Amino acid sequence: MKGSTVLQGFKDWASRFHPQLPLTQRESNRLLTALTTSFRSHLDEVHPRTAEEDGRQRQNENVSAPKPGRTEVHSSAAFADRHLASVLTDLTGPKRKVVMPADQDLVNARGELKKDSAQDPISLLEHYEIRGAATIPIARLCLEHFQSSLAGKPEEARDQAIGKGQAGKRTLLWMWNGGQSRFAAFAEDLTCLEVLVSLVIKEGNEEYLWQWLQLDYATNDTETSLKHSRNKASNRYSWKGRVLRMMVKDKLFPSQREHTSADSALDIIFKAHNMRTTAPKGHHLRQIPLAPAAITISSALVGEAPQYTVADVGHYERYMNLIAKITGDEIRAQLHLHHPTNANAAPAFEFYRRCMTETDLLWARVGVHLRSPIRDGSRLSDGGIKREVMPLLLIIGQFEAMGHSEEAQWLKDRLWELVPEETRKRLDAEVRKCKVLYESRRQKLVRQPAEEASPSADAAPFSTFAWTG
Repeated sequence: MKGSTVLQGFKDWASRFHPQLPLTQRESNRLLTALTTSFRSHLDEVHPRTAEEDGRQRQNENVSAPKPGRTEVHSSAAFADRHLASVLTDLTGPKRKVVMPADQDLVNARGELKKDSAQDPISLLEHYEIRGAATIPIARLCLEHFQSSLAGKPEEARDQAIGKGQAGKRTLLWMWNGGQSRFAAFAEDLTCLEVLVSLVIKEGNEEYLWQWLQLDYATNDTETSLKHSRNKASNRYSWKGRVLRMMVKDKLFPSQREHTSADSALDIIFKAHNMRTTAPKGHHLRQIPLAPAAITISSALVGEAPQYTVADVGHYERYMNLIAKITGDEIRAQLHLHHPTNANAAPAFEFYRRCMTETDLLWARVGVHLRSPIRDGSRLSDGGIKREVMPLLLIIGQFEAMGHSEEAQWLKDRLWELVPEETRKRLDAEVRKCKVLYESRRQKLVRQPAEEASPSADAAPFSTFAWTG
C-alpha cells in the first residue's frame, strides 16, 4: 500500500513537467474495475446483499461492469445496481436538449419584458442590437409587446403613446440597417410585418413605407399567397405586395373603426399603380404586385351587404377599370352590383352568362365547388354554397326587382342545376333578401335631392345587355 502511494506521488510530481498521456485500453479497464469495486464495497455497507444476490454476484465476478439481472429483486441494493450499471455504460449521462444562443436570447428578452412591463420594448431591441443578438423573433416580440401596451387606453392616450414611442419607425430603421439577409427574413414574417406597417402609419410616417417600396430588394420567395402573379419576376418582389396589402388593411380596418369608407384604401392602390406605370421599362418598380391589395379592397366592397362604401363615385369607377387589369373581369363584374349610386346587374349578368358553359374555366370551377362535395358525401354547408354563388343571387334579386323576370329565371335555372333540391329553397330565400336590399337602396336614392342624387339604377340603359336567350 505504501509503495503504491509513493508511486502515485512520483507520478503526480512528474506530471507537472510532462502532461499525463491518455490511458491505454488495459489501464482504462483496470481503473473501471477499481471504481466499480470501491463503489460496490461502500454500497454493501449500507445495503447488505441477500443470499440470492450474493449467488448471482459470484457468477458474474469475471464481468468488469455489473449488469442488472432479468429477475427483479425489490431491494434498495437492486435499484442501486441498476443505477450503477446505467452510469458505467453511459458515462456521458442523459442527453440534453441543445439550446441555441438565439433561442436563449429570445427567452431572456421575454423574461426582461415580463419583469419590467413598463419599459420601452424597442429600447430592448436596440440594446440587443448593440450586443449583436437582435433577431427577427425578438423584434416581433418587442412590437407585439408595444402593441399590447396600447390596449384599453383612450384614443388620445393611445395616439400620444404611439407618437412618443415611434416604435414602427425605429423598428423599420433597425431592419434597414441589418442589410439584405435581415430584410428578407423580416419580409417573410407576416405577423411582424402587419404590426410594423400599422404602427408606422399611425405614427404619421407613411412616407417611410413608400420609400421602402422603392428599394430594389429582391427575395427568392416561394410563398403561395401571391397567387395572382403573372410571372416569376413578380415573385421576387412579392414582399412589396404584402406591404401594400398591410397598408390597405390598416386603412380599411382601423383599430377603433372610426369610419366605413374605402376611399383612403383606394388612394393607396392608385398611388402604387401610378408608381408602377410611370417607372421606366425594365425597372424593378414595374414588378410591384397589386393583386393582394386589390383583392383585399374588393372583399370589403362586394358581398351580400358590404360594410364599406366609397364616398367618391369617381374613385369607385376608376377602381372598377383598374381591377380588370389586375385580376380580370370577375371582380369588376361584381363591383357593378354594388355601385354606390348606379347598381346595375346587366354587366355582371353578361359576364356570368358568357361563363356558363362547361368549357369555361370559371363556371367549371363553380360547378366543381358545388357538385364535388355532393358526390363524396361531405356536402358543402348552406353557408359555403351561399358564399360561392352570392354574386348570382344578387343578380337574380336585382333582375326580379327591375322586372326582368325572364333573365332572372334563366340564371336561376342554370344555378339550380348545380345544387340539391333542399338547398334551392334556402337560396330562394336569399334571393328574396337580395331583392329587398336592392329595392331599399333604390328608394334611398330616390329620396335624395335631385341636385345631389346620381341617376338611379332604373336609369341604367338595360339595352346594353343584349339578350339572346
